[in-house]
Formats: sequence, C-alpha cells, structure tokens
Amino acid sequence: MTTAMPSFVCSFPFSTCRYCRRRSLVELRTRQFCVRGRVARINPAILWLQCVDAEKTAQPQTEESFSQVKQLLESTKKLGKLRIIVTNDACVMESICTTEKLFYAQGPNQALYANLIDTSLNLDLHIKLEAIGAVRFEQGVSRTPSKDPTYIIRWLGKDHTTVVLSMFLQWDKEPRDISSERIEEWKKLKEEYCQNSPTYVFQ
Repeated sequence: MTTAMPSFVCSFPFSTCRYCRRRSLVELRTRQFCVRGRVARINPAILWLQCVDAEKTAQPQTEESFSQVKQLLESTKKLGKLRIIVTNDACVMESICTTEKLFYAQGPNQALYANLIDTSLNLDLHIKLEAIGAVRFEQGVSRTPSKDPTYIIRWLGKDHTTVVLSMFLQWDKEPRDISSERIEEWKKLKEEYCQNSPTYVFQ
C-alpha cells in the first residue's frame, strides 16, 4: 500500500521548519570566523532574537496581491482542458487538466501560491505568484500531419523572457477537435492582454 505525499502547502518539511531554520542560522553564525585577523564569536542568544524579530516583521502576501496574475489565471477556467507544461534546463513535466480547482494559499516564507491539486490525476502544482512577471499568447502549429494550429499561453518569469509555465488548449483526439468556443475565449484573452504588444507585463 502506498501513501500519497502531502502537499507542501499543508506540511512543514525540514527545510521550511521555523525551528530548524533558526537553529541552523545560530549554528552557522556562531562558528568561529576572522575579524581583522582575530578570532571572534557571536552570542547565539542575540542571533536567536534577531531571527525571531525578522520573521515577525516579514510581510505576508495577501489575497489582494498579484491581482492581475490571479485575474488571468481565473480566466483560464473558461478555456477548458489544458496541457500544462513546466520546464527547466534539465526536465520537462506535462499534465492535462483544467484550472477549475485552482485555489490560493501561503506557502514557505509567507509567499502566495496558486495551487492546482487533483489526486485523481496525481497532480500537485504550485505557482509562486511573485515569480510571474509577464505573459505572452502564441499561436503555433501542431506536429500532426494535418499541421493544425495550436493555442498557447506562455507565463514568463521576472525577466519577461524566460518561459516558466505553458498552457496549451488541449484537444481530444486531434488538434482540430478544439471547439470554436474555446478558441474564441483564448482570442478574447489575447486581445485583452496583448492587443498592443506581444508581451503583457504584470504591474
């Protein structure tokens, strides 16, 4: 019998445990180090208090934060089934789902995340909203012999260039299966966000 791994939003792994972070910081900072050629040592009690105070003054991100990013994410619910692709320099991960179950919650360091969790699909996706800087709409060509058009939303990082997340309108059997209603919704979003520029930068 296998046990599903809990979402990081609902758990506290070692790396995000507040006590562990404080303890590690104290142990690191109280190691001997050189100050103008002499060995010095910092009082761990002072470091503990500084660490606690820093956490108290950290500003949590609220439901009003990143309203433009959230507004577009909510609009993707009208697009129906999507192929969601996350890439980095080493890996590509894909999942086919809708965004109907999208919700928001604070994760580690009080950052606000958009979350898509569907146990029936073994899907557990968390999008750090502050890391999304811009969006671009693209129309491509499928790799099938029919070369049908594809409809894509590219979510870009803070540099407004790096693609951190892609959403394709997903078809059933062939790319031509995408309904005209879904394509029309995609075009409306493209016109709303990228009418005057290929890339829309979130404020």
